[in-house]
Amino acid sequence: MTAPHCSIVIVAHNQLQYTRLCIESIIKCTRYPHRLVLVDNGSTDGTEAYFRSIPKATVIRMEANAGFPRGANAGLRAADGKHVVLLNNDTIVTHGWLTRLVQAAEGDQNAGVIGPVTNHAKGAQLLERRDFRDAEELEQYAEMVADRNAGQRKVVDGLSGFCMLIKRELIDRVGYLDERFGIGNFEDDDYCMRARQAGFTLLIVMDCFIYHFGERTFLELGFTGERWKQLLADNEKLFRAKWAAVAQETDARRAAASKLTEQGRALEERNDLVGALRKCVEALKEDPTNAIAHASVGSVLWKIGNKKKAYESFQRALSLNPNLEDARRWLTQVAAEIGAEKRAAAFLDRIRSTRTS
Repeated sequence: MTAPHCSIVIVAHNQLQYTRLCIESIIKCTRYPHRLVLVDNGSTDGTEAYFRSIPKATVIRMEANAGFPRGANAGLRAADGKHVVLLNNDTIVTHGWLTRLVQAAEGDQNAGVIGPVTNHAKGAQLLERRDFRDAEELEQYAEMVADRNAGQRKVVDGLSGFCMLIKRELIDRVGYLDERFGIGNFEDDDYCMRARQAGFTLLIVMDCFIYHFGERTFLELGFTGERWKQLLADNEKLFRAKWAAVAQETDARRAAASKLTEQGRALEERNDLVGALRKCVEALKEDPTNAIAHASVGSVLWKIGNKKKAYESFQRALSLNPNLEDARRWLTQVAAEIGAEKRAAAFLDRIRSTRTS
């Protein structure tokens, strides 16, 4: 049997009433081929029995609440397909949601994590905080968002973990969620940072709306008031300590990458294309996010006749930094040579309208 194209991983600790709404909305609103991976994270309210009643779902039972990161990782390890969606059990999806997320993922080779817009999240994913009288009103609102924002994407520095489509290639590169974040919070920020470190971008699909109740499991576990604030503070402290050490190493690697890129460009000017390519590839091993190095690789590949790979390198460079005028000009020129003018124009329009400052 061929593996489904996408797995949907849902972790639940009790809150069966919300989990039912979530899964019922998936069954009703999801036409894209998928597989459900359902993790019962130590529930005592009948969640496991409900999960096992879902046809063809893969069910994983954790004997005690192991926290969201560990529960999610159990689901990720059991998931298959080209993409995996981590979806909170206190969400309600809307018609076409998964198709829109997958189309965005497959339309941008550089994107590693893709998320929707919602009524309850932080940052650019939040449209407005609001509730709905019924499912019909929610669907009408989602349709309005889809029409108003049709085809719009936004590259950002972070995504909220209530719904994240993660490409398999990213999981293979950076692994699973960091379980040091315990019961949960900041594991999504951490994963986004790791994705960016690996050279992937983070993308919001502005025409995909999903309803999010927000923090339902934490509320049941008693994380309110000062206890909730303390959990956030503790995990933020862990997050900042982890990434302070990484930042020092990252600065050194970026400096090394910049130096190697300069050396590569100097070799290219002397027509030492083999040496130039070697230096720029070394630069990208140090810093996969070095847009100039990607553009330089494209320039050398173009000169040696590998136009398709050159086009891809120019795309990656511009996804990382759309202000590289040389890469923009080169992309347009090589696209004309390989008959990809329309594709290049669409790509340039997209990065012009989606890139954030």
